[in-house]
Amino acid sequence: MDVLQINVNRSRSAQDLALNTMRMERADVCLMVELHSVPRNNGNWVADRDGKVAIIASSEAYPIQQVVSVTQSGIAAARINGVLFVCCYVSPSAGVPEFEEMMQRIDVLARGHPRVVFA
Repeated sequence: MDVLQINVNRSRSAQDLALNTMRMERADVCLMVELHSVPRNNGNWVADRDGKVAIIASSEAYPIQQVVSVTQSGIAAARINGVLFVCCYVSPSAGVPEFEEMMQRIDVLARGHPRVVFA
């Protein structure tokens, strides 16, 4: 499974380029942070509640099997081909307590899953 991970820095052009790169390079999954926008009603996308991060699946070979978490800010998790993908973002200006809280939430999500990819 080929995976692309990218921070698009809230840029529409960068997000479009990342999606094009995903298609051209035939990546199966893209883990994208600092999104410009999230398309509505697209079953290939799993985004957090605030639209900061997303997991995008190539529906051809590896569709999203299960949405695991989208209710937390800065964390999206989905199962694709038996692998739990966790995409997260915490601002560089966040303090240590906020970072530690994020790590605890990720730990709870990933616990018990034998195959996990973090980005």
